[in-house]
Amino acid sequence: MSKKFLNILLFTIGLGLLAACGSKDVRKPQGLVADQVEVVPLYRYFAERDSASVMSRPELLRTFLEVVHYPTDSLSSGALYWCTSLPVRVFTPAVDSIFGPEGAPLDKYVGYTLAAARAEGLPLPRRTYAAVVYGRREPMGFSDSTMLIALNHYLGADYEGYQGFPMYERVLKIPSQIPYDIAEALVGTERPYQAPADGATVLSRMLYGGATGYARYALVENSTEAAALGYSDEQWAWLLEHEGELWRELIAKKLLYDTDPQTAQKLVDPTPATTILSMYSPGRVGRFLGYRMVCRYLEKHPEASVATLLSPDFYNNPAILDEIEYSPGN
Repeated sequence: MSKKFLNILLFTIGLGLLAACGSKDVRKPQGLVADQVEVVPLYRYFAERDSASVMSRPELLRTFLEVVHYPTDSLSSGALYWCTSLPVRVFTPAVDSIFGPEGAPLDKYVGYTLAAARAEGLPLPRRTYAAVVYGRREPMGFSDSTMLIALNHYLGADYEGYQGFPMYERVLKIPSQIPYDIAEALVGTERPYQAPADGATVLSRMLYGGATGYARYALVENSTEAAALGYSDEQWAWLLEHEGELWRELIAKKLLYDTDPQTAQKLVDPTPATTILSMYSPGRVGRFLGYRMVCRYLEKHPEASVATLLSPDFYNNPAILDEIEYSPGN
C-alpha cells in the first residue's frame, strides 16, 4: 500500500468518524412507533369548496383566519373568501403536482416527532394540526392549540413562485425538509431561547442553535446530519474539513463571548455565507460549530437528552466549553 493511498484512506476514515460523531444512532429508539395524529387537509377543503368540512372545524377555521390576518367576525364569510382566494387557486395545483392528491405524509412526520421527543424527555403538547396554503413567509403557523403547515413552502428550489427568494433559502424549500422544519417548530415553540440575565453571548446562541440542530436530527425518522442542519452533502463535507480553521478564526476574532446581537445573527441566522469567518463557507457556521460542541458533550454525557440540551442550564453555561474540551483540528 502506497503512502499516498494510506494518507487518503486515513483522511477518509477520519471524515467518516467526524460525520458519525453526532449521529448516535444507538440513541434512536429501535422500532419507535409514531403517535397517531390527524393532520386536517384544510387547503384541500378550500380548493374543493367543501364548506361543510370547513365549517365542521370552526375553531380550526378561526385560527387559520387569525394567522392569515383575516377578520373572524363571520366564519362563513371567511370560509367563502378562502375557497376562492388567490393562494388556494395558485398554490393548490402546485402542491398537488409535487405531493399528489394525498398530500405529504404529515401525520407520520408529526407523529414520529411527538413520540421521539417524549422518548428524549421532552413531551410536547397535543394540538390540532392542519395542512394549508397561504401567502405568509413563515412555513409554520401556531396558535395556543393549533399548528398550521404550509405545503406551498416546499415546492422545490426551481418553483417559479420562489424567484423572489434568495437561492440559499430556495434550496431548502424542498419536500425532504418538511419533517425537519416540523421538529424544529415544535421544539422551538415549546423551548424557545432564553437569554441569561447578563446578556446573550455568541457562545450561548451557538449552543442553542446546536441543540435545535441536534433536535432536528434526533426527532426525525431516517434523518441525516447534513439535511438536519440544512446543508448539501458537499457543504457538510466542506464544514467537517474546515471545522478547525473556522473555530480558530472565531477565537482569533474574539467573537465567542461577544454580546452584540448582530454578531450572533451573522453566525447563526440563515445567510448565503458566514463571511465573518470565511468567504467560502456556507451560512450558519455558528450553528454548525454549536452542533459539533453538542456532539462532543454527548460523547461525554451519553445519558443527556434533547430536553437537557434545550435547557438554559446547558446553553447558558460558559463552563460547558471547558468541560467538553472542544478544540477541533488540534
